[in-house]
Amino acid sequence: MNGKPRKKIVQRNLLSILQAHIGRANAVGEKALTRLLRWSKSRLSKEVRDYRMVGVAICGDDKSGYFMGATAEELQDVLSGLRNQALNLIGMEAHLRGLSRAEVLAMLAHDLADREGFPIGIVRPAALGDRRSVMIYN
Repeated sequence: MNGKPRKKIVQRNLLSILQAHIGRANAVGEKALTRLLRWSKSRLSKEVRDYRMVGVAICGDDKSGYFMGATAEELQDVLSGLRNQALNLIGMEAHLRGLSRAEVLAMLAHDLADREGFPIGIVRPAALGDRRSVMIYN
């Protein structure tokens, strides 16, 4: 050893930081989080998206910042936001194609059926139940 003090290596990763930020009231702002992680905003967004894709309930909004969901309501807010983003993208595609959002959704259902390997027939609202659900008939 050369007598110099060794620097302590601190592992910084998104999940370890967010574990200290449970619930909206304890959110950490995007700017603080990117500075702490030494990441760009785009990298932070990608990492959050990747964690959500494997089921990690990272919540966040423009006002509060990022946090781990503590309640069903906080998680529902994130899910509603994701649904709105998806509908906006479907709307953009519909306008570009000159179709309705329902027609684009039907196209997506067929694409998904092809990718997932299941046959698809008529897509119609589920009978006697939640109007937002659909049933796939062969």
